[in-house]
Amino acid sequence: MGSSIESDIPASGIGHRGGEVPGSGGLYPRLKTRYKVTNSTPTKWMLQRMKGNSRPIKIAMASVSLAVVLLILAPMAAIFFFYYLPTTSDAFANAVLRTVTIVAPAPNQSAAAKGRLAVSGDKLAQLKRGEYSAVDGRELIALRKRPRGFLFLTISPDDLQGMQLDDQFFLMRKFIDAAIRLKVDAVVDASMGDHLHTYPEGLKMAEDLRERGIKRLVVFDGGHHISSLPLEPEGLLIPVTNWRDSQYLDHTFTRDAVKIPTLRAIISKERIETFIAQFPRISVTAKTPRAMAGLAAQAIIAASSEKVKPVNKPIASVKAAGRSVERNGAVFASAEVPTGTPPAIAAERARSLIARAAGQSKPRRVYLGVTYGTSGLITSDPPPVLIESEMAKDLNRTVGNLQILTVPFSGRDIYARKLLGADR
Repeated sequence: MGSSIESDIPASGIGHRGGEVPGSGGLYPRLKTRYKVTNSTPTKWMLQRMKGNSRPIKIAMASVSLAVVLLILAPMAAIFFFYYLPTTSDAFANAVLRTVTIVAPAPNQSAAAKGRLAVSGDKLAQLKRGEYSAVDGRELIALRKRPRGFLFLTISPDDLQGMQLDDQFFLMRKFIDAAIRLKVDAVVDASMGDHLHTYPEGLKMAEDLRERGIKRLVVFDGGHHISSLPLEPEGLLIPVTNWRDSQYLDHTFTRDAVKIPTLRAIISKERIETFIAQFPRISVTAKTPRAMAGLAAQAIIAASSEKVKPVNKPIASVKAAGRSVERNGAVFASAEVPTGTPPAIAAERARSLIARAAGQSKPRRVYLGVTYGTSGLITSDPPPVLIESEMAKDLNRTVGNLQILTVPFSGRDIYARKLLGADR
């Protein structure tokens, strides 16, 4: 049965204390009102609240708020811990790549492309047993004794960050000389190292590696790498994102994603012998030393088999002009267009790059990768689609026979659109 509880509540206007009832025009005496209530928890909670004790609801609201904050922060903390914090992301990638095979060869690749990256005998056995090590450029310079097993030199963005171009060439030359001295098996380049090879000085370094049979692989994650394709790196490590009924390779924040089928068609058309190895964008961070080495190791294993004979060819005759390279009458260029650049100025920058490699000759074909600025950490400004279309019209009118390979989206842009359902 219920219990009888007395409550000092005004006759009208529950919750008004002091006896003044709104709209009454005066004061009324408090009335003793008896309520029959049950002992149920909801009723007690309501009575407590009516009597001014709101502690339970405050605790409940605080608990809910804390749970929501944790649900939001926990994934962000995990992403930062495993993908952005250098030490932990490197250790996480190393553990994954030594346990799980995430790299797969692109389908229908030629035997020539496989042979360029393939190894055999003891070298292949070492990779399959996981007997490989990764050394970054600065560590390699200081080494006096070569580590056992398969040795990778990894040139990550941090190795060359914040330096003038001449200083980058100076340090890169030291990296390459150390690689030759210590008989490194393969070099894995990220963006900055790959860019340097598109200049005459960097081309010479790539040729030196090729002469010694040292493989070069590139983390090829955006249109800013297009200019290095004519140099035929032995392997391309491509992060794959499924989007808009196709597959794209994309950088986390540079807006220069490339449709993978388009890239493969150009590689085939221009007879570029390079092995394409793909891995999921959402897997491991790709640009720490052990991550780069682990991805490269899996790519080399994928290219190698008893049926494939390792082949080493010199780099074809090219003209390297810095982010723009000419090969067999075709120009491959990578242009940077900062956010807010007017289309006419963006087109002029691209024309200048193309002319540096083409010289006085009209190029047979131009393949252009454009980096349309960068996107922010969490949200970003709308991608500059208008700049892309206007720039393409201008260049096709003045240069002719030109193909822009990039779309103005970064990995962050793409996944933000997926989460928001913007492409539905």
